[in-house]
Amino acid sequence: MSTLVFSKKESRVKYLIVDWLNLVKRYTYSRDISSLDEAELVTGLTVSLINRITDLVSELKPNLIYICSDNGYNRRATAILSGYKSGRKRFKSLTNEEKEKSYVEYLKKVAYTLPFPFIDVKNTEADFIVYVLTRYLRRLDDKARFIVASSDLDFVQLLGEDTVIFDWYKGEVTVDNWCSKYKLDACFSHRNYALAKSIVGDKSDSVSGLYNWGWKKVSRVFSVIDSVYGDKVTISSVGELEKSVSSILDCYADRLSSRDKRLLENFKTVLSDSGNKRLIQSNQSVIDLSNLESPFIYRVNSAIERETFERKLKYDQKELYKLLRLDIYKGNDLEYTQILRKNAKSAAVLVYFSHKINEAVKLLSKRRVVS
Repeated sequence: MSTLVFSKKESRVKYLIVDWLNLVKRYTYSRDISSLDEAELVTGLTVSLINRITDLVSELKPNLIYICSDNGYNRRATAILSGYKSGRKRFKSLTNEEKEKSYVEYLKKVAYTLPFPFIDVKNTEADFIVYVLTRYLRRLDDKARFIVASSDLDFVQLLGEDTVIFDWYKGEVTVDNWCSKYKLDACFSHRNYALAKSIVGDKSDSVSGLYNWGWKKVSRVFSVIDSVYGDKVTISSVGELEKSVSSILDCYADRLSSRDKRLLENFKTVLSDSGNKRLIQSNQSVIDLSNLESPFIYRVNSAIERETFERKLKYDQKELYKLLRLDIYKGNDLEYTQILRKNAKSAAVLVYFSHKINEAVKLLSKRRVVS
């Protein structure tokens, strides 16, 4: 793994934000754990999760690490889109919902033994929490740098000179390489990703898009817009999009290839339909992270402040080992020694970063008082 770099000079504080359940699902989707007993769950999965996080912390050397997690049912999204995520598979290797909830709750207890703020807000998804968290931290530190560890494509919206993504499968994702990393047919500005996805939809979340308008066509539409107006332009609504397409056809048609001209003409016709506009608007209100309403932002900000400034952030090794149920190896010195050895590197990293993290929190606390 290569160390992630930023386009500007590093600031005093670099934040690593881990999308917790995204990482958990990476492990539970990749193996069948339905038949594993308690000991095998600990050695084969739980310890691996902890090691994966500490390996990343050791590699990237952030000053402060946040763990953000989905919690419950996104009622806001389902109020707008009735079928939202209704078709999404659960942990495919877990046999039933009760077992799924039990293991997730267990992992939450494990996360609280680590010296990292753990943020989850009832009925709120992790991507919204991460969005609010980066806004909150920027207010305290205008030179902050962020690394978001997740394979969720919605975080493309957060990319910028101060923010990169560490995708568990694809590695470093930046403003410059996100199109190639996610294999788009045509590249366009990340600033317009949310609107583009609102047109395409998202089958995994049961979000219907415009019929016959997938990523191949839509990415080309936005690429043409970028070629005319530049990739710094943000198109914030379907109304602005319609105006942009019309303006290009009226004023810059001679610059377009016959193929691109035909594509934009077809797209203009599609956008002229009021039903299509409503569909895109509804999708965008769920997909676009900047559309989050004030009550949700307030609840997330409150959770951020509690976890960052009120909870004592320390590595509770005793409680972690208790949760790892090392007593199940009692009488088997070899097994006990092996699992301790497997956790030794993580323990060393967590002890070291406990001090570093608390120093970063002290600095934030001072800035919080000033602001």
